[in-house]
Amino acid sequence: MSQAPLLSKPLPGEVLLLYLSVSNTAVSSVLIRKPEKAELPIFYVSKALQSAELRYPPLEQLALALVVSARRLRPYFQAHEITVLTNQPLRQLDKAKGIWPEKLPEALWAIRTSYRTATGETPFSMAFGSEAVVPVEIGEPSYRTETFAPKANEEALALSLDLLEERRARANLRNEAYKQRVSRYYVSRVRSRSFRIGDWVMRKVSLATKNPTEGTLGPSWEGPYEIIGIQRSGTYRLRDSNGKTLGHPWNVEHLKYYFK
Repeated sequence: MSQAPLLSKPLPGEVLLLYLSVSNTAVSSVLIRKPEKAELPIFYVSKALQSAELRYPPLEQLALALVVSARRLRPYFQAHEITVLTNQPLRQLDKAKGIWPEKLPEALWAIRTSYRTATGETPFSMAFGSEAVVPVEIGEPSYRTETFAPKANEEALALSLDLLEERRARANLRNEAYKQRVSRYYVSRVRSRSFRIGDWVMRKVSLATKNPTEGTLGPSWEGPYEIIGIQRSGTYRLRDSNGKTLGHPWNVEHLKYYFK
C-alpha cells in the first residue's frame, strides 16, 4: 500500500461492517461501509494487550476487541446497524448468534480484575476494597480458596473497607507519579526551538500551499521568510523576501532556521 486510504463518511441509516482481528499482542478492528462493491474505511481501533489480557483465550480476546470497539465507536453503534465480522473460526457463533451477551460480561469481568499500570490496583479493588475471586480459582483451587474461613474473611473485609480511602489515596499518588514519568519522558524527547525577530526561516510546505503540478518530487520547504513578530511563545508572524506579510502566524513546528 503506497498510501493510507482516505476515511469515508457513512450515510444515514446505512448498514456498516465491523471487522475484528486478534493477534498475540493486540486486538484491533476497522469499521467500514460497503457501497456497491467497494469497501471504504470509516474508523480504525486498536489496543495492545497487557498483563492478564495476554492470557485470555481467543474467544475472550475477541470479546475484548468488541468491547473496546463498541466504546470507541459508540456514536456509530447508536446510529447504525452494525454487522460484526472476524477472522476467528468461531463455531459456537455459527450455531448460536446470541452468544455475545454471554461472553461480554466475562470480558468486562477480566478488565475489572486486571491490574492497571498507573495505579498498581484493579478497578474492582478500588471499588470494594479487596480483590475478587476470579472464575479460574473455582476450577483450580488456590491458597486463598483452600484456606477460606468465613469469620476471618468477614473481619478482613471489614478492615479492608476501613482502609479503602487510604488505599485509594495511595493509588492516586501512584497515578500522579506515573503521569509525571510519562510527562518527563515526553519532554525529554522534545527539542525546543525558538526564533528571534529578524531571523530568517523556511516554512514547511502543506497541502494548502503545495503546488499540485509538482507531485511527490516537489520541495518540502519554501521561503525564506523573515520573523517580524512573536504572537506568543512558539508562534511567529512572517514576511517574505518581497516584503509581503503572511496573513496569519505560524507555529514553530512548521518552521526551521534558514542559513544564509
